[in-house]
Amino acid sequence: MHPFLFEIFGLKIYSYGVLVALAFLLGFALIVHRAKKAGDNPDDYLEAIIWFIIAGIGGARLFYFIWYPQVFFSNPLGSLFSQGGLVWYGGVIGVIIASLLYTRLKKISMNHFGDIVAPAAALGLAIGRVGCLLAGCCYGAPCDLPWAIHYPHTHETHGLAVHPAPLYETGLMLIVMAILLKLDRKKPFEG
Repeated sequence: MHPFLFEIFGLKIYSYGVLVALAFLLGFALIVHRAKKAGDNPDDYLEAIIWFIIAGIGGARLFYFIWYPQVFFSNPLGSLFSQGGLVWYGGVIGVIIASLLYTRLKKISMNHFGDIVAPAAALGLAIGRVGCLLAGCCYGAPCDLPWAIHYPHTHETHGLAVHPAPLYETGLMLIVMAILLKLDRKKPFEG
């Protein structure tokens, strides 16, 4: 568990934040590459990316407050801008809603748009889950398998060996991305 990567001028650089930023950047690069390859206007996807950032972070934060309402109610304004507090599937839901709205507004086929974006979403989720592992915010059930991980005794698992659930999800998302990219080459229809 390495929640902080390093410190610069007294400012701590969080591993989760760096990996989420990396996930966004690599995902966006893949989207633009795939859009160009498909003969689409990359600007449509670059504009969508702004929607994704806002909806992804907004959805992730909203779901954090749904799961932990006491955080919000103890300091409503302050909690909106405090560190941490993101639930990844809230971000996914936010991006899906933003995609539906964006494609409808721009009159773009959602099926085609989804074909371009989905592999990048899988890549972004794969990278983001490594951030979860480093932050220690997500972990699996107790485990006695050889690949179990041990967080420090100060962690809420109290030094138990646990499944590296974020790594399982990273592997799964990389497989999903590979399947989507392979299917995209020979797809009989969009979507």
